[in-house]
Amino acid sequence: APVELVLRTRAGADADPTDYFIFDDLGRSLLVDKTTYFRAPRVDGRFSEGVPGFRARRADDTEDWNNWSVPYERSGSENKSSDGSKFLQFSFEIVTEDPMAFGVLDSLSFEVSPLLADSALAEISIDGVPVSAQGAVEVPMGVDTLFAYDLRTVAGSGELAGFDGVELSLPAGARFVDVEIDGTLGVEGTDFVLTQEPGRLALTLPTVIQRDAAMRIRFRSAIFQASLFLEGRIFNSGVGSQLPQSIEAGDAREDINSDGVQVIASDTRFGVLRQIRLSTPVVTPNGDNINDETKILFDLFGVQDGAFRVDVYDV
Repeated sequence: APVELVLRTRAGADADPTDYFIFDDLGRSLLVDKTTYFRAPRVDGRFSEGVPGFRARRADDTEDWNNWSVPYERSGSENKSSDGSKFLQFSFEIVTEDPMAFGVLDSLSFEVSPLLADSALAEISIDGVPVSAQGAVEVPMGVDTLFAYDLRTVAGSGELAGFDGVELSLPAGARFVDVEIDGTLGVEGTDFVLTQEPGRLALTLPTVIQRDAAMRIRFRSAIFQASLFLEGRIFNSGVGSQLPQSIEAGDAREDINSDGVQVIASDTRFGVLRQIRLSTPVVTPNGDNINDETKILFDLFGVQDGAFRVDVYDV
C-alpha cells in the first residue's frame, strides 16, 4: 500500500507557536506563559471546568505566527512560510491505507541564505477601481481585467545584498502592460528586461536596489478558478548561491486597501468548459497556406494542472 508523507511549515517571531490559557475568577480564559500553564492543575471533569487557576486551553498563536502552509508536494520546493522569521516549525503526517505498513522519515534538509531586503510587501488591486474597505479584490471569471501589483521593499539598517529582479507567478494567459519604479514609468530595455512565459513574469533591473523602493506592475489577465493567490519573489541575479526572497502580503501602498495578493471570483456557479471557438471555421489542408490549420480556443475554469485531450473526427 502507498505511504504518503505530508509536510507543512509555519513561521513566527516567537519560539513557542502556542498560546496558553487558564481560567480566571470569572471562568474566562486568561492568557499566561507556558510555565504557568503547566503548573496549573488539569481539568479532570466538568466540576473543574471554569475553576480559577485550572488549565483552560491551548491555541495557535496567530499574532506572532502565521498559519500552516499548504502541503509541500515535491522535494526542493521553496519555503511557503514567511521569509525572515526567527523560527520555522515543521509538521509531518505519514499516511498509509495498510495498517501493517509504516513510513519512516529518513532525513530533512533545507537551504538558507541571508535576506535581500528587510521586508518585501505587496498588494493587488484592479487598476483604476477603488478597493472596498474589506480589501477583497473580486472579478468575474473569464473576464480580461487590468490588475495593479504594488510592491514595497524596506532595505533596513543592515548590509543586505539587495535585489535586482522581481518574479511573479501569474495565470497562464497574463500579459505584462508596464511597470513604475518609484513613481517613474520604466522603459523596457533601459530600465528593465522583461522575461515572460506561461505562468511566470520576471523583471530584471540594470542595478541592484539596496534602498527602500516602490514598484507598481500592471498586467492584464482573466482568472479561471474561484480564488487565486499571486505569489511573488525578489531575487539577486549576481549572487549565484543567493535564494530568492518571498514577497509577503501587506500594506504596500497607502491608497490601496486590499493588503493582500488574493483575487476572488464573483461567480458562485460556473461551468468547467466555456467559450469553445475556432480561429477559422473552415479547414482546407491542401498546402496553399490558406486555412491550412486552425487553433482550438477554450476557457477552462476551476481546474489546475489538469490534462486535456482534443479529438478530431472525419465525416
